[in-house]
Amino acid sequence: MMSPNQKRRLIYTSAFLLIAGWFLVDGGHIPLTAQVFDGAGLQGGLSTAQEEIGGSGIRQDDDIIPAIAGVLNFALTFVAVFAVVAFVVAGFTFILGFGSDAANQRAKKIMIWAAVGLLVIVFSFVIVEFILNLVTS
Repeated sequence: MMSPNQKRRLIYTSAFLLIAGWFLVDGGHIPLTAQVFDGAGLQGGLSTAQEEIGGSGIRQDDDIIPAIAGVLNFALTFVAVFAVVAFVVAGFTFILGFGSDAANQRAKKIMIWAAVGLLVIVFSFVIVEFILNLVTS
């Protein structure tokens, strides 16, 4: 009587011998079908993509420097709007503090730091534009 391990080994060996015999007799020939692409190739595909992008509104920048400068200018604009909103909130805090020293001091600090932030943002705009003009000229 064979043990379960011996039966499993006999089955695996038999399967291996059947597959190996098939490769030896048939040469391992597996019928494969080939597909031929009759398209325009890589250049044609790129031309087609460029034509499709042309009317879609997608920008086609040749250089990454102006794109980075655009992103920085957008971010600086967003931060500048935030600084102006902080300045306005500080003004409301100053007015609605009704003479409270703590509210007035807090409002003054917010106004001072918002003004400093706006100056830094303006200088950042200038630096970005200077570097952009320096690199792209």
